[in-house]
Amino acid sequence: MDTNQHLEKEYDSKIPHEYKTLYVASYKKECEGVANQTCYLVKDNPEDEWKLFYSEIEGFEYKAGKVYTLTVEVIPVENPPADGSMFEYKFVSIDRTDIPDYIASGLYDIWGLFRLNGKDVNLKDQPFVPMLEINTREGALLGSTGCNQINSTFEYNTEAKSFKVSFPIAMTKRGCPENGVESEFLKTLELVNGYSKKGITLYLLVDEKQVMEFRRMD
Repeated sequence: MDTNQHLEKEYDSKIPHEYKTLYVASYKKECEGVANQTCYLVKDNPEDEWKLFYSEIEGFEYKAGKVYTLTVEVIPVENPPADGSMFEYKFVSIDRTDIPDYIASGLYDIWGLFRLNGKDVNLKDQPFVPMLEINTREGALLGSTGCNQINSTFEYNTEAKSFKVSFPIAMTKRGCPENGVESEFLKTLELVNGYSKKGITLYLLVDEKQVMEFRRMD
């Protein structure tokens, strides 16, 4: 409950109420209070780190996927419970909303491979669907070569449309069929340095040339 304790130091309980700018993250995290729950992530200033916020914000209609800049009313609680906050928080206004970069990039999703180096991928020849699960919030990459599971990290830049997977990657060691795409999949993925996106289709690029074509998996 570090965030609430921090806020409690800022406000004198003798003052009827105060108004505060509060930044709210685009997603919630699991936290432990009286019971298991999900909590807001908040910060007091744009340059601060996100911290768990265990209280509710009365009147605030939260939707995941947006970063909010709020004005909230901070009201001291008379005789607060031992395990509760000294303050109540009431929504006043949304001063700004932003779409975080990890969503704006359009990469955050699960993508199934359809074409590799200009050739259609025959899914019937693969034990599993070749795919990538790209988590831009965490910088984590999971997926399948069509045979083995892979796990790595990556870096990307939305403005430059750059995308680079960290090699060597962690991978299971299942025996694969000779007509599988695993070897070509991995060699190509290691060379990838960019991306483009059109609708539900993601293209991974090597020096602006399309080498891997994925489609969003429902």
